[in-house]
Amino acid sequence: MPEYCLHTKTPLADGLCALFRQLADRILLDQPVRIFLAGAMAVHLYSGSRVTTDVDAEFDKRTPIPGDLSVSFALEDDVPHLLYLDTNYNTAFSLMHENYRDDAIPVALDIEPFRLYVLSPVDLVVSKIARFQEHDRADIAALVRGGLVGADEIEARALEAEGRFDGYLPSLRFNIQQAVQLARDVEAENRVDGSVLQREQVMKSRVNLLDPTREPSDEDFEEIFSSMAVKFRAGSEAAHTAFWDSAFKVVEDASSHFAGQNHV
Repeated sequence: MPEYCLHTKTPLADGLCALFRQLADRILLDQPVRIFLAGAMAVHLYSGSRVTTDVDAEFDKRTPIPGDLSVSFALEDDVPHLLYLDTNYNTAFSLMHENYRDDAIPVALDIEPFRLYVLSPVDLVVSKIARFQEHDRADIAALVRGGLVGADEIEARALEAEGRFDGYLPSLRFNIQQAVQLARDVEAENRVDGSVLQREQVMKSRVNLLDPTREPSDEDFEEIFSSMAVKFRAGSEAAHTAFWDSAFKVVEDASSHFAGQNHV
């Protein structure tokens, strides 16, 4: 099983612990209960950035949930928020692989008698495909951008889970295609960002070795604009405009600098 660095030391994770400890104090359990986290809370544990006030959790044994169960927690802005369990959460409305429980990742939080798990990254993505609303798309993109899951893995897992889905299949299949394409787009962005970073590192190392007072060569200009082009070419029309604005700014600054030197 892959090892993941889960964000269990955040204010939201602390609130999650307090919520389940309150639940344990208010109900009587004579045996351990496994809890499987999905939704935004699961994304937060992987990314550390997603914030939510409701917890999508599935219990492997019948567990009574008090209607007033909630805890207060504060983020970095010290604004208090109420965290609660979403009692309407039901995996029957989601696309779920048959092995999602077996492949869930243990979460090292002390909340006896509960045993806490988070859906694996690929199963977390798959669980968001049936609905595929704006926040679901953002969560999928964040998981792919973080290198936690890839497009091919998403596609294979979703197609395997398709037979368990109790809903309108044409709509689901369209969503699967859209989710996979979204993941491929994010992977392409990651490759571009990696290429830009590599070029920037090369440029920095070259600048450190060169005499900053010497006249720049054609190779220098080619390297600079090539790096800029890689970054902006894959973007939108606004990114293209930003490229030309940046290019003209470089030329103007360079011209002004050398014109000033010529008058010295």
